[in-house]
Amino acid sequence: DLVLVLDSTAAATYASPSVESLLGYTPDEFLGEAQMKIVHPDDRAAAARAFFGGDEEGVLPDSVELRVRTKAGTWKIVDVLVTDMRDDPVVAGIVVNVRDVTSRRQAENLLSEQADLLEAIAKSCNIFFYECVLQHNLDPDAIADYARRFGLGEPTGLGLKGEVAGQVPSPKFSINETGQPWRQGNSLNFVIGQDRLTVTPVQMCVIAAALANGGKLVTPNLVSRVRWPQYMHRQDSVNLLGRSRQLQVKPETIGIGRRGMRMAVEDEHGTAKVLRELPITSAGKTGSAQHVRDEPTHAWFIGFAPYEAGPGERQYAVCVFVGGGGTGGETAVPVAGQVFRALLNLHEPDDETFIMPGPMDPATVAARRRARIAEAKALYGSSRSD
Repeated sequence: DLVLVLDSTAAATYASPSVESLLGYTPDEFLGEAQMKIVHPDDRAAAARAFFGGDEEGVLPDSVELRVRTKAGTWKIVDVLVTDMRDDPVVAGIVVNVRDVTSRRQAENLLSEQADLLEAIAKSCNIFFYECVLQHNLDPDAIADYARRFGLGEPTGLGLKGEVAGQVPSPKFSINETGQPWRQGNSLNFVIGQDRLTVTPVQMCVIAAALANGGKLVTPNLVSRVRWPQYMHRQDSVNLLGRSRQLQVKPETIGIGRRGMRMAVEDEHGTAKVLRELPITSAGKTGSAQHVRDEPTHAWFIGFAPYEAGPGERQYAVCVFVGGGGTGGETAVPVAGQVFRALLNLHEPDDETFIMPGPMDPATVAARRRARIAEAKALYGSSRSD
């Protein structure tokens, strides 16, 4: 701790050697200087009251927290303990004990901000993310950069022709393609997944998988192996299942996303709390995407289960999209619950929801094909005769 003795003008008459390690000044540099000048302007009134004013009865407070400037020009948060010893003939001043609490306050602020973020994810609170733009001037290019890190704006590599990449907007895109400058309103929409952002359900499922596995962006596959007839003398074609790349995102960031999604299920006000009915742990995030004015929103949900997988235990990532379905919590989450039950063989065998129709016999297939051909010929013939 730093110990100071101040006179009636707040000038230091004594400074302990620790002033150099705390603030960067030598004791000699500190002596005789009015200490108010290193106190943050917004804290000077509180400092003056603490040192000299006291309360209405003139009693000085036990301690006060202030921001003070170091010799290097940075700011530290200090806890100041004040003892009035002006009547002491030996000290004849105000004794100030100063303790650096910068790291503690930063940690507390970080925990508070993380708690707010977790709640915003769990409750799908747009206002929190609006405030990230309005209060912290969140750079839309940074939003776009993180979207691309998670694989948005490019095909997943699923292997199907025609897979679309989606679109990740940015100020550069806005100016070049539309001729309109990027405005703060664009950022407010973009930060909640709106504006010109377009994604596919497969892309969002890949993101859910990355959050489930701790930060690996996997390449989905529809076919694991192609077996060729023996007479072709060809080796089987094998897809590289599990191909992945590590996300360029801090592990702590992945952890926050996972915990927020878990809260969406666990919390009483979480938007995915319906999944608490599952006999396994799960996590997820809901969404409601506006697309046409005065029309119901698209309902979204991404999630994974189980939340913590043991060695050798499979995890499943799910994305549910219901076009015009309304809110994700009301429409998409129940569907996801059914999907998880089917994947984990937790559904009732006689539940018609999970009963797939059997294959048609060849004769029926051929008959239907002939009927379609006849219908097409009839339509073609009538158009020619007209």
